[in-house]
Amino acid sequence: MPPPDDAFMCPSFVATRDELDTTRGRAHALFEMLHGGIIVDGWRSDAVLRAMDLCLGCKACKTECPVNVDMATWKSEFLAQHYRGRLQAAQRLRDGAHRAVGPAGDGGAAAGELLRADAGALAAAEVGGRGGAPERPLPRFATRSFRRWFRGFEVRAGGRPVVLLPDVFNDCFHPESLQAATRALTKLGYRVIVPGRIPAVRPMLHYGMLDRAQKELHRLVDTLRPYARDAVPIVGLEPSTVSVLRDELSELLPTSQDAVRVANHAMLLSELLVRDDVELPSLGGRAVFHAHCHTKAALDADAAREVLRRLDVEFDEPWQGCCGMAGSFGFEAEHYGVSQTIAEQALLPAVREAAPDALVIVQGFSCHTQIADGSGRQPIHLAQALERALSRQAATAGTAGGKVPRLAAS
Repeated sequence: MPPPDDAFMCPSFVATRDELDTTRGRAHALFEMLHGGIIVDGWRSDAVLRAMDLCLGCKACKTECPVNVDMATWKSEFLAQHYRGRLQAAQRLRDGAHRAVGPAGDGGAAAGELLRADAGALAAAEVGGRGGAPERPLPRFATRSFRRWFRGFEVRAGGRPVVLLPDVFNDCFHPESLQAATRALTKLGYRVIVPGRIPAVRPMLHYGMLDRAQKELHRLVDTLRPYARDAVPIVGLEPSTVSVLRDELSELLPTSQDAVRVANHAMLLSELLVRDDVELPSLGGRAVFHAHCHTKAALDADAAREVLRRLDVEFDEPWQGCCGMAGSFGFEAEHYGVSQTIAEQALLPAVREAAPDALVIVQGFSCHTQIADGSGRQPIHLAQALERALSRQAATAGTAGGKVPRLAAS
């Protein structure tokens, strides 16, 4: 049975009912480690490592805990200290960080452009063999990455500029989401700009690779600096990527004014549409909607709900907590059972029971993967729902001589 509405803070506790797997339990373990009374081996403590093991990094505690504990950040710092100077242990950790998507963690965008879907699956399977759950299908690279597709896209000459982040997950695995966002933004009067490679920093943070994450963030700021200085919106589809820019970027690069500028202009597509008060056409119908954890913790989940309302979509949101996938967590053999237990609380049953013509709408790669694997239903990104509404409106306008909605007057 799901917990009450106010008890979504620790998804792993929902599965295990173990006090250790709560924010309080993990915080107490860290306290004892720093105090040095009961736990005497400090940062090397295996007991604290066990306490951190089932933290999914969902960040729900940051907003739901009465004292706003950010356990995901504490876990990152602990892992960085725990494995510092221990090369073999650190290598095992890095293997774990790459289980889910193989080379997507570093250079995945290039791999996605070079590998066809079947070759990509083999590459992922080779990496996934190092501790991957056999029950979990491995993600397949798309035949053509979004960035390669965008090279042939005709960008509008005018319009309000907007940067669209080609995050590695949508770029390499679900380019149809970024394609839909590009077409939709163009129809709405924006001029889409796609920058260079966007590193997948979130896995590095989750596994405590803080030094490497800082280096990648410096490169990312260098890429986005000119747009942030011109106050161009920096829009992403993957909440775990956008939340790095909004939540961790200025903390990891505290002396960089450009990092602050990037953070101030980074947003989800839904946040852009609400901020600019964009007029949207009706899509109608019903949907099951699941908001990504980082949207709820560090971004604005209500913006997506508002977009759905403006699209006249009646939606149910059956599970306010984490879907249980959490990046590579649900791909790992030792965590697969917990991942599925979390998803089966309410989310997967609701998706299975939804009407055949109901849409399943998500915003994150992890949520998409968990739902597709566990229900057989194929979710779509909010950007795809938006494009469907605009395409339907355009078809109607072409028949009736109407106009496609555009940006609200500035």
